[in-house]
Amino acid sequence: MTSDPTPTTPAAARTGRVLAAFGVVALVLVFVLPPLGLALGVIVLVRAIRLMRATAPAPQELRTPDGLPVTVRMPQPGRAAAVLALVTGVAATVLGALVLVLLVTFWTELRDYTECHDAANTTQGEQHCRDQLQDAIFDRFGLTR
Repeated sequence: MTSDPTPTTPAAARTGRVLAAFGVVALVLVFVLPPLGLALGVIVLVRAIRLMRATAPAPQELRTPDGLPVTVRMPQPGRAAAVLALVTGVAATVLGALVLVLLVTFWTELRDYTECHDAANTTQGEQHCRDQLQDAIFDRFGLTR
């Protein structure tokens, strides 16, 4: 007998709100600490998918005023929060992967820019560093300015 840690309907709304909050935190962390934001985004994504399954609309039989039975699919509590958590989890995961790929791709250029910028004493020196970074990126793609 396996116990499923997916929350039941009453706890699903609270779990969805918590996951949505973690999704927003993951989005912020993607730009501050990309690996941590990516990891949190993946965790939120996986948990949100499980919550989406747990809060799937359930069929419910109702009666019309004439007494005829009608089956409708009723939304479950926490479904909207689960969707929001899923969206933020996907966004954090995609942005985190993109930021990490860009950092790895342009690591040398960014390191050189940082060293140049740290050594610059004037605004003209800082502008020279920005121009150097731009030239290095254009060179990476084989483009000319």
